[in-house]
Amino acid sequence: MKRMTFPLIIFMVFPLFISCQPAVAPKVGYQSIASQNKIIFIRQDGEYATLSRYLKVVKELSKYDDNGLFTGIIVLNNDRYKVKGDPSLVCDVKFVFLDENDLEIEKTNWQPIFFTPGVDTMVKQVSMNLNTRDYKVYVREPKTPGR
Repeated sequence: MKRMTFPLIIFMVFPLFISCQPAVAPKVGYQSIASQNKIIFIRQDGEYATLSRYLKVVKELSKYDDNGLFTGIIVLNNDRYKVKGDPSLVCDVKFVFLDENDLEIEKTNWQPIFFTPGVDTMVKQVSMNLNTRDYKVYVREPKTPGR
């Protein structure tokens, strides 16, 4: 009888230790840019890239203005480590606007954006199509200003 009690106690007490682990608080503020489905990094050769070591997403939102036009807004921060020379980044950014079926209905040209280290940079684009419901942003691999 004692031999049956010991395993029974283990099976009853062990799950309490597993379920009593402290909860992990969500990260507030910065999120990895690679984890965002709306913001996609690509290399100069067109392949997907993980550039979260350069830029972090501070905020991503969208809204409709008074005229019913869709506006996509992202705020990025260049938290790049200090390196020799200028740690600023220049990345090309392109907005692609989507309809309710996630089909592309409008896109912008590549626009070079200058990201100063430690500064939040807002990138905003307005769609001229009234059927726009969502967007994606492509950010091309950084270029240094002097090159």
